[in-house]
Amino acid sequence: MANIQEETQAPNRQPNWEIIWQSLRNITDETALIPNVPAFNQGDFLQPLDQIIKDVAALQREQDTIKQRQDAYDNQVAGLLGAIGDLRGEICRQEKHSIARVLNSSAIRYSSTLRPFYGGNGELVPGFPKTLGAAKRLLRPDITRLLSALDLSTDGLMPKVKTRFFEFIGVIHEG
Repeated sequence: MANIQEETQAPNRQPNWEIIWQSLRNITDETALIPNVPAFNQGDFLQPLDQIIKDVAALQREQDTIKQRQDAYDNQVAGLLGAIGDLRGEICRQEKHSIARVLNSSAIRYSSTLRPFYGGNGELVPGFPKTLGAAKRLLRPDITRLLSALDLSTDGLMPKVKTRFFEFIGVIHEG
């Protein structure tokens, strides 16, 4: 029974910086009105009160600075989390490519099935040849499209471009 109560309790509450910031502003606004009270208008109370007002204003400036830094850190963390997610996706894609290369390296017959690859967007490359024979019959526009989808260079003469494609997918290509 005690464990159930402990599990349902909320985690320690955190301070709400917006409320603290607004409270400090309210204190400054209200303490600025104290000289209007007739009982304090002629006394020595005004000098310490002026110092309190200055101190509160300094605290507000410091609070604003802290809030700006916190916002900047939050933005940096969000950016890092996004970059980590992108890296995870890229690592997953590269692992799939490694497996496909190993499997494709055994393709020796025209009817041998090829494992497809994934483009820079993480999706299967459309139109990827299903067999070694289909890959060997690819024309320049098809190879260019496939290389582009794989984020590879399309420069060079056809034999060099075709070799680049076959090496990338793990197939031994002779001419």
